[in-house]
Amino acid sequence: MKSKKILIIIISILFLTNSVQSANTNLFEKKFFSSSIANWTVMYYMAGDNLGMDPYINLLLENLSTLGSDENLNIISLSDTMQPDDSKLYFFDENGFKIELNEDFGWPTEINTADLNTFELFCIQMMNNYPAEHYALITFSAGGAGWQEIPFNDRDDLSKIVTYPMFSESLDKIVTQTGQKIDVLVGSCAFNMLEIGYEISPYVDYLVGTQDCFPHEYVIPMFFDLVSDLKNNTEMTPEEFAIRGPANHQAISFIYMEGYGEAIGRICKLFDKLPFVGLHSVYHHTSVGVINNSEVVKLVQELDDLSSLFILNLNDKDVNKGISKARYEVQELGKCSPIFPRLKMLYRRYPIDIIAYDCFVDFYDIINKIKDNIENEIIKNQCTVVLDQINKTVPMVSGVKNISSCGMNIYFPKNSFLYNKCKSRGEIPCPYEELSFARDTNWDEFLKVYLNI
Repeated sequence: MKSKKILIIIISILFLTNSVQSANTNLFEKKFFSSSIANWTVMYYMAGDNLGMDPYINLLLENLSTLGSDENLNIISLSDTMQPDDSKLYFFDENGFKIELNEDFGWPTEINTADLNTFELFCIQMMNNYPAEHYALITFSAGGAGWQEIPFNDRDDLSKIVTYPMFSESLDKIVTQTGQKIDVLVGSCAFNMLEIGYEISPYVDYLVGTQDCFPHEYVIPMFFDLVSDLKNNTEMTPEEFAIRGPANHQAISFIYMEGYGEAIGRICKLFDKLPFVGLHSVYHHTSVGVINNSEVVKLVQELDDLSSLFILNLNDKDVNKGISKARYEVQELGKCSPIFPRLKMLYRRYPIDIIAYDCFVDFYDIINKIKDNIENEIIKNQCTVVLDQINKTVPMVSGVKNISSCGMNIYFPKNSFLYNKCKSRGEIPCPYEELSFARDTNWDEFLKVYLNI
């Protein structure tokens, strides 16, 4: 009789345990949609603990709440603003409610978005717990420095800087631990550079970004509209999703500070009427482009051959003069900072061209102008090969009419003084020579010979 009671108790405990486990499993599946593989998982990494993106974080979260997730689309965000203890990991459920996941995944209420451990853990946890056929990563951060650094700036540690070689190592870790590449990466200002695409090409299939800056009213649409389109059609391929960025973009030209509600000095209006363009106000030309990283390696190889031809023929006056003329005439982009970081406050008030950082140029425009300005047929033919490959590498771009913007910049300082000068800080965080692009091509060697470095 005693043994019968014990058996009944054991059976009851097993039944209750199984019921609790089933309930927990059902809750987990309902909360995380982990019982099936979605078409897409979209991850927002919102670095707002700085003066740039902080005003826009909550607005973007509100917009994402209008979408919500479903069985075909997971939307997750990790956000941090300038308020203390406000770091939130959210999953947007099917009703658009923000489900806080900090405790579920062991996240504190204050994080440092400039710490790559934060970035890596976020991506790894979300990709493993929200399985999908495709993954999109949207870095919502301010401060476009091109190839010099990725703007994950956080006031908790302003000395912590993330360079693209470091970022590439993090992506390598993420891909290794999840077994999945990032299908689409959406970046910030001056993000679309050949150097960046090549650096992260083993880990990211498509880049969506800009060659220049954009005004405040474009901040939310730039990072939201393409995901809104995805919600309406989750069957999109990575390229179809990526090109929704430029497809939604209405390009404009604007003066940076005016684009953020601040006035520039009145004297700038007078300077704009003078014939000396160096005193004219810097206008930024918005663009959104897509870089297909599966074509980037081929493009880099063709540019490497062209760079070697440049070096071989730089003593030819026609070639040297043609390159110099092209560099003088080329479309420069991403000129939101002064040549010297200590001139930042002056430049905000008087953004004149002569003191602007001007080392990023439109890739297609510089090669096309070199081709037009020289007589060497071998170099001209190789220029044509590079131009054709650019067209294959950039499936879509939206830019201002009559402004050269192919969807991709390249680094080309005007003189030796500007080589390896930081765009936004006192000391450059990543010398150009440390980039995979510089190591694997002769473009850097060409710049040094051309600039007499």
